[in-house]
Parts: sequence; C-alpha cells; structure tokens
Amino acid sequence: MKKVMYDEIGYNGDDGLYYYRDEFPFTGIAVYPDFEPTSTEEEYRDGVLWGDWKEWWPSGQLAVLTQFKYGCMHGSDQRWYENGKPQEEGEYELGICKRRKKWGEDGILVEEFALEDGSDMHTHLLELRRLCYGQTGEKRGDEESQHPESSQPE
Repeated sequence: MKKVMYDEIGYNGDDGLYYYRDEFPFTGIAVYPDFEPTSTEEEYRDGVLWGDWKEWWPSGQLAVLTQFKYGCMHGSDQRWYENGKPQEEGEYELGICKRRKKWGEDGILVEEFALEDGSDMHTHLLELRRLCYGQTGEKRGDEESQHPESSQPE
C-alpha cells in the first residue's frame, strides 16, 4: 500500500474527501512521524479514513490501534500506556461505541460501558445500520454484504 507524508494529502470540504496532492481521492497510508507525543499512520480508501489508525510512543511501543470504515471508528479501538499495559479497549460500529473498558496505569479496571438496548444511541445505531446495510443487510455499495454485528448489540 502506498505510504506518503501527511503534508502530501489535503482535505476538501466541498466533497468531504482527502486528496493526494490535490489530484485524486487518496488511497494509501498517511504517515505523521512527529505527531506529538506519538508518531502516527492512518489508512485511507478513496479519500475516506478506512482501515487502521496506529500511533506509537517515542519508545516504539504501540499506543493506539483503531479501525475505521466510512470515515468513522468502526471495529476495535485499543490503547496502551507507554509501559505496554492496556489503557482502553472498545468496540465501535459506524462511530458509535458499543462497549468499552478503561484501566488505570496500575492495571485496575476503572470504567466499563455497554450500549443498552432501547437507549437513544442504540436506536441511532439501528437507524445507521438500516441506512448503511439496508433492512436485510443487502449489499450497499461496499464489500460487506452483511455486517457481522447487524444483530442487536449485546
């Protein structure tokens, strides 16, 4: 996959896409080597965040691994302290957090969240699923014929 420096891509507010050297929607990886306090790589497809977002601590330890689709968080989100201990882990769909856990630097669980059936965000997620995947999950313009989590969130 093509890797470019972050300053070679730009955002076009008119169509909401990222472009490579203002020529065509960007597909590849943008590298941010000095994104303080981490270095970062983010994947794009056809001008939209799509794939892994990775950040590393200056030590080289992975700090963040987040999955994107449709330009929003979609899939797992994992974060680590610089010492390598887990800081946070979550699961997102179409930008909505379905579940998340957070730990203190001492490794003790400090927060836990699960999307509740019937909540406003749950209702919003169901509507987003309908818009993106269709009533029965039929193919809607991308490679997913049915989202693996198109049933009710746990």
